[in-house]
Amino acid sequence: LKVNGPLTGPEAAEAVAQCSRALASRPNYLEAARLLAALMQRYEFSAETKISPRGLEAAFAFANVDRQALCNGALAFLKCRPPLADALARGRADGWDAAAALLTRKGARLLRDRLFAVALAHGVVADIEIEFLMTALRRRLLLSPTLLLARPVYEFACVLIRQCLNNEFVFFADEDERALLDELNVDIDGMFKGDAAAGGGFLLWSLYRPFHETLGHEVRAFDQVSPRALRAVMRQELDARRVEAAHAASLRRLTAVTDETSRRVADQYTYDPYPRWLCLQAPQPGSAKDRMRGHFSADALAMIDGPCDVLIAGAGTGRQAVHTAIGYGNGTRVLAIDLSAPSLAYGARMAEALGVSNLRFAIGDILCLDETADRFDVIECVGVLHHMIDPYEGWRVLLDRLRPGGL
Repeated sequence: LKVNGPLTGPEAAEAVAQCSRALASRPNYLEAARLLAALMQRYEFSAETKISPRGLEAAFAFANVDRQALCNGALAFLKCRPPLADALARGRADGWDAAAALLTRKGARLLRDRLFAVALAHGVVADIEIEFLMTALRRRLLLSPTLLLARPVYEFACVLIRQCLNNEFVFFADEDERALLDELNVDIDGMFKGDAAAGGGFLLWSLYRPFHETLGHEVRAFDQVSPRALRAVMRQELDARRVEAAHAASLRRLTAVTDETSRRVADQYTYDPYPRWLCLQAPQPGSAKDRMRGHFSADALAMIDGPCDVLIAGAGTGRQAVHTAIGYGNGTRVLAIDLSAPSLAYGARMAEALGVSNLRFAIGDILCLDETADRFDVIECVGVLHHMIDPYEGWRVLLDRLRPGGL
């Protein structure tokens, strides 16, 4: 599978169809998944596009493809077909509570749909009608908790928890929901001991609040938590938090943070690391030079032909740093610095999950880099300097950290 140059709409639709069919027959076909994600990121497709649901589902298995693009494409595809199309039509006509009621009736076809579940588990819903539908479903479950006795419902509720974790609980909750949550008694000890009723109560609570707000940071075994679907999403999220805590504890401190504005920015992103990115369309190793050819001469780029040192100044949660480290290839040493330890820890966990070994993270303030002896061949700084009282001072410090001929 190969695409050379821009495609027309029909050509893109045919390419998507071919990629999804290829993945349906060969689920481990990485290049097909990468191309499918790239196409779904760039093009919109009509209801007539012949996508294999099985193949599209298979593409989500790869950690180094743009799962958000796949999520958007999968939801757009499902919107054109029953049962999601039927639920959305009911919502437009009779209101979203009526649509949510339709979802939980006998059969619960949409709640059993594998592609719908995998899209919600790996991305963030960016479609307002589907958000209305999921918000109404969550409300219905809270108001009628006996619905969770049905396996398709409680299993999908755990998918919905994952979606809420992905979107950082942005879904709207009305006054009735907030009042019910205030009255909800959750037996945490019983839940950890395997009590199904306690697990159901905790499941409802977890549709509205992240696990760590309820459980704190105490390490407890959750092998007995029921239902199993809840146990799985708890394990995934809590294990990720523990890995981040370990990375945060071992971060190197490159500089002090003494500037008052820097301290305030550090406090902001320590409290709320942002963005909590979920996926990355990983570049081809060594492709960074190709990307830079439009901005620098061949002579200027010669310095990065061999091993070189790259600084990501103001790395945040690490998405740019991970992308850069992969793009430059393993011969390059990449250092990512930021004011926020939790942000860097998030990036370190994601780098580890993606198998990136040429990237280090350290706490540091751009304004204090002149206290160090480090020099770099390339410095990347995006969306950072505007936080400073004097952005040009930050720029000056970074220029002083470049080696002769650096970029």
